[in-house]
Amino acid sequence: MKTSLLSLLVMLAMGLSLTQAQTYHAILLIGDSTVEERRETHPSQGWGAFLGKYLNPPWKVVNCAKSGASTKTFLETPQWARAQTVSADYLFIQFGHNDSHGAGRPESTNANTDYRDYLKGYIEFARSRGIKPVLIAPMHRRTFYPDGRLKDILKPYAEAVKAVAAEMNVPVIDLHEPSGKTLAELGDAGSEDLFAPNDRTHFSRKGADWLAAEVARQAAEIDPVLKEAFAPKP
Repeated sequence: MKTSLLSLLVMLAMGLSLTQAQTYHAILLIGDSTVEERRETHPSQGWGAFLGKYLNPPWKVVNCAKSGASTKTFLETPQWARAQTVSADYLFIQFGHNDSHGAGRPESTNANTDYRDYLKGYIEFARSRGIKPVLIAPMHRRTFYPDGRLKDILKPYAEAVKAVAAEMNVPVIDLHEPSGKTLAELGDAGSEDLFAPNDRTHFSRKGADWLAAEVARQAAEIDPVLKEAFAPKP
């Protein structure tokens, strides 16, 4: 009797541990400062800090993005080491801002060559772990020509993301097109409050939340699982 009771307790404990281990689903984020979650008092914030507010339980966000990282240099960071240990359902991948820095800088990559190769490497990593990869085309910087037209600095990288996605059969969340449309409509002065003070790359909390909402909206269109995860809260 005691043995049976002990066995039952062990089985219940094992079942409880298994239930606890399966009480959540995760979206893993990797990217640069435009995705990164920073301390609340920091003047700028990445959209990854706000994505969780659009998710329904038992989903959560695990944000491993790193300021200053490119597809190339992220591989050398503690954040990438951590990302490789995360049990996740989806891997959202967004790089480009630092990749686009001038040739010769350690973080720079070519949109037509090694940038694509690094993206493919992250996709292959995700698939090897049973994680579904999702590529994200990077949003615009807040840069304008003197006549008021928006500069499309990151266009080659956004196009590369879409080309890799088509080649590897990976869904895309496009932040390039809607951010460009919004910035063009608002203009330089009108879009100022979406960005951190005196900053044309990093976002204010308002801007980061705006992008997170767009990520959530597009993610819900990728498959039924994400549609349920990002279903509007009642």
